[in-house]
Amino acid sequence: MKLTTLLCERMALSAKVAEYKKQQKMPVLDRTREGEILQQRKQQGGVYGTQICEIYKKIFEMSRDYQQQLLDAKMKSD
Repeated sequence: MKLTTLLCERMALSAKVAEYKKQQKMPVLDRTREGEILQQRKQQGGVYGTQICEIYKKIFEMSRDYQQQLLDAKMKSD
């Protein structure tokens, strides 16, 4: 239950991030930023670092997809 709540919060924040990126004319994907975060999470994960990174990669992918959907829908309505 806690994980589901946190993931829902993450997706809600992704919507705000999409709007910010649109305003700033930033791309949805920032490979450098994601790489930095993944490296940090891998270190924090210790022996489970590789597995933690895989989970984060999927979360990032889903967040990017959602941001892109929102931006595409916004462009169609403008």
